[in-house]
Amino acid sequence: MDLSVEETIEQVAMNSRWSVKQLELLRKVHGDEFIKSMFVLECDAEETQLNDAMAIQ
Repeated sequence: MDLSVEETIEQVAMNSRWSVKQLELLRKVHGDEFIKSMFVLECDAEETQLNDAMAIQ
């Protein structure tokens, strides 16, 4: 899944404590790659939770 930076910001905001406004400020300070890496970390954490849930069953 290859999202634009704007789509990534929306996804991270929906799935974390960060707001869109905060993420846009982080983008200005740290750049697009920083935002992209946040989404990857979110996906990895979610995948880990799903894998753990499947292992329990």
